[in-house]
Amino acid sequence: MGGIFVNYRRGHHSERVGELHDRLARHFGQEQVFLDAASITAGDRYPDALLDRLTDCEVLLVVIHAGWADERGETGVRRLDLEGDWVRREIELALGFGTTVVPILLDGATAPRPEDLPEGMRDLAHRQAQPLRASAWSADMQQLTAMLERRVTRTWHPIPSGHGDRACSRPGRWLGFVTALSALALVLTKLGFAMDDTGRRPGVMPIGFAAVGWSVLVMCGLLAAGLVVHGLFRLSIQAWERELHSVSHETLVRRTYPAAVALVLVALLGAFRASEHGILLSGALLVVVVLAVVRTAAASIQATKRDEDQWVRWPQALPTPASRQVLRRAIARLDARTRLWSSPLTREQREKAHWVLDDIDRALAGLAEQAKRPRLTWLTQDHPWLFSLYVLWVTLNVALSTAPALSSGVMSGAVNWHACALPSVAALLSFVLAGGTMELGHRRHLWQCRSMLAEAAEQRQMLAKCVAALSSPARVKPSVPAPRPEELKEPT
Repeated sequence: MGGIFVNYRRGHHSERVGELHDRLARHFGQEQVFLDAASITAGDRYPDALLDRLTDCEVLLVVIHAGWADERGETGVRRLDLEGDWVRREIELALGFGTTVVPILLDGATAPRPEDLPEGMRDLAHRQAQPLRASAWSADMQQLTAMLERRVTRTWHPIPSGHGDRACSRPGRWLGFVTALSALALVLTKLGFAMDDTGRRPGVMPIGFAAVGWSVLVMCGLLAAGLVVHGLFRLSIQAWERELHSVSHETLVRRTYPAAVALVLVALLGAFRASEHGILLSGALLVVVVLAVVRTAAASIQATKRDEDQWVRWPQALPTPASRQVLRRAIARLDARTRLWSSPLTREQREKAHWVLDDIDRALAGLAEQAKRPRLTWLTQDHPWLFSLYVLWVTLNVALSTAPALSSGVMSGAVNWHACALPSVAALLSFVLAGGTMELGHRRHLWQCRSMLAEAAEQRQMLAKCVAALSSPARVKPSVPAPRPEELKEPT
């Protein structure tokens, strides 16, 4: 648990000690500041509670009031000379544990000299004291809080992965069953039509062959477009993605809104031009444009609020597996915070920064594992709908090209081997083109993973060096607490 242990002697200054506890509790959290009067519940054995927190605390604040060292009990014996005195025992135990001990000079009290203290706690006199005066309460509290921030952290927990985001759902096995049933239905339907097709005129190319020809041309076009994009523009697209993924949604909207406005205007112009073909078509297109604009605006508002929430409630755990966009955004957030932080970092800042760096390492390890998946696993996990579409597409091509050949065989009463050659070629081309497109996509995926691993590893190393440099002690000690996360606006 750690935290701060307030050591004090009861008296007329107890109210000021309570104010000290309240201010520290508001800043670091109630559970991080221990004061016997406020932290021990009724029925607890106070010796056990005191020892438990004392052995666990990171800082012991020794509140020294006027006359603290010479205060005596009813018998006239100085309290610090009594071995059973809890103020003395707490200080001696903390010094023995190596805990940071800070004397707090309350309202002009003077620090004790070594000869004024028992032997076991004389090291207290050599500790730098912090004044806490009624006339400068706020300024002194700020200095004390700034000093404590280097050693004590508020209780914090990372936001679970996926907070504020839509759950990433995959269709699972049911998509495979639906795809298989749909493919079987396509084949049986076309074969049934082929058996009944006895009215087709001889010498005329069947419609199915023409459809298969155009379908194969479309497959060729998609594969050629993929080759051009991956071969010629992959570096430009990667640079564009790197910039797109690293900025906040608000910044992205500001940079891209002219293009969005131009697209909306073009869509509206198309809707009005459609009025030449009928009011109904024009109205339908206009409704589609309006709904698209409203949906995009709502999504933009949600994304902006999600960005703000993740900035204030930072850090957020990365999902498994983490996409390139999510990983780049996490790196960009840490980089933006290191630019806002000043040296030396508070303990909370150090802990959060190191946690994010470790989380980035976990995400990079997951990304490396993703790159090792077989092709079929990559297809079914990352692109199940695209894979299902291509399966149905190839099945439809085979069915369309086979049906006319079967129909010709039914009409002639014999198998026409020349007519069977075209379906075989069409089926082979469909398989080759679909497989080539999938292979190109897999190779592009591997290249993106390797590029992202190298890029993120380099950025992670630079951020680790920056955090280490900021963690070094500064020449001038901070006089005010570090800004709270909600006080810092994400840079644009």
